[in-house]
Amino acid sequence: MSKVLLCLGSNRDALRHIDAAQNMLRRTLGDIRFSQSLWTKPIGTATPSPLYLNCLAQADTNLGYPALRQMLKDIERTIGSTPAERKQGIVRIDIDILLADGQHHHEDDWERPYVKNLLAQL
Repeated sequence: MSKVLLCLGSNRDALRHIDAAQNMLRRTLGDIRFSQSLWTKPIGTATPSPLYLNCLAQADTNLGYPALRQMLKDIERTIGSTPAERKQGIVRIDIDILLADGQHHHEDDWERPYVKNLLAQL
């Protein structure tokens, strides 16, 4: 078992999509903890975007990085996230892996104030 840390974000019908993602993650990963959710301004977007709702999730899993990544992409697709919408600045759900297999991923995200704030809650 290894610890995973995930960052969830949504800027379209965000409460519903974060809740749906959390429920799917509970079903697939079992014992998982979520931080509170925070509204944040978009970072580094080329197109104007509404506020994002973000939260972190922490769990233990036997899944390696490739299998975990595929599972998260499947959840994103199930919720309706598409590359075409992302190009328009619409993010129904985005689930990034911050920690898996003992390795940090998305290094820039670790420095974001909201991630640091949410980490303190887990």
